[in-house]
Amino acid sequence: MPHLAEIRAATRLPIDLYLEVPDDQGGFVRFYEAVEIVRAAAPVYLKMGLRNAPNIYPSGKHLGVVPKELGRERVRRAALVQRLIEQLDPELAKPSAGPAADLGVPEV
Repeated sequence: MPHLAEIRAATRLPIDLYLEVPDDQGGFVRFYEAVEIVRAAAPVYLKMGLRNAPNIYPSGKHLGVVPKELGRERVRRAALVQRLIEQLDPELAKPSAGPAADLGVPEV
């Protein structure tokens, strides 16, 4: 992962990186590289697109339950990756203290 190490050396900001990429963006899957990616690029947000899934954007009620089910599948696959990381390197699986201060997630 030399390219990730170069990026990490250039910035301390969290990096967003797809582990699974939608088909219209290349469709690759990197589940088994997750541990190496976290080691090389932390802090990193691992994102889940869905390979072999329909493009649903712009989403709306006209799509019925499809967006909800695709969301469930993303969560299921993220749980698989989390278990994989826990098995391959339990130290990396420890949760961070919380989201980055500049993440921009609204509070409810």
